[in-house]
Amino acid sequence: MDPIRSRLVNPGFAHNPPVKLNIDAKTLGLVIAVLSGIGVLLEAVGLLGVLSLGAAYAAAGFAGIAFVAVLGLAVDLAAALLGLVGGWRMAQANPTGKPLVIYGLALGFLGEIVVGIGYYAAGGAILGLIVLAVLYYLVVISRFPGEGLPSQPA
Repeated sequence: MDPIRSRLVNPGFAHNPPVKLNIDAKTLGLVIAVLSGIGVLLEAVGLLGVLSLGAAYAAAGFAGIAFVAVLGLAVDLAAALLGLVGGWRMAQANPTGKPLVIYGLALGFLGEIVVGIGYYAAGGAILGLIVLAVLYYLVVISRFPGEGLPSQPA
């Protein structure tokens, strides 16, 4: 695994988190799978809505950049799909789901920034970014049953 992905999946605070919580990875995975499933539905509807109503938005004086908004929604849809698959794997106690969820959260972080630019809505994007950062922290510090803290990197 290259250093960037390794740092994303296993950051330095994973070994000694500043806020120590006992988060069960299976339960968190199930919650993420459910939320991501809802996200997939909402992103798909939003993407279809922006695509189909693009002309109406332009005629009504839509202030955003429609192409950037569509791009951001597509990225968010991909992130939700990654979260759904990864969350389901985590719920099944499969450790390969954790990196998928983390990649989905990172992609969602990027998508949230792009959607904020596309809609000129920095306020809503900031709240979404905070929620994604908290979920990232919880996923990183979560542990599967019987799993201890990861060993310190060399």
